[in-house]
Amino acid sequence: MELFSVLVMLLAALLFLKVLSVLFNTGIFILILPLKILAVLFSVFVVFLIAVPLGLIGTVAGLLAAPLVLFFILLPVILILVGIFLLIRRS
Repeated sequence: MELFSVLVMLLAALLFLKVLSVLFNTGIFILILPLKILAVLFSVFVVFLIAVPLGLIGTVAGLLAAPLVLFFILLPVILILVGIFLLIRRS
């Protein structure tokens, strides 16, 4: 719902700027420049406050899960070696 309201506000701002451009006979590209700057700031905000921490969390999770994955790959070999060890120890 918040995203919808933000989009409605941006659409209203764009419509307002288009009306201003017609009234003052200026280009919409000059009037839309503040919104472009806000879009760049918003994208920087999203990248640094959302994407970078998620990447760091994923990296740490991957580093912690790598030994576990290697253990599960080598599990049959480990079980066979333990079985052989137990057979040798028993006899």
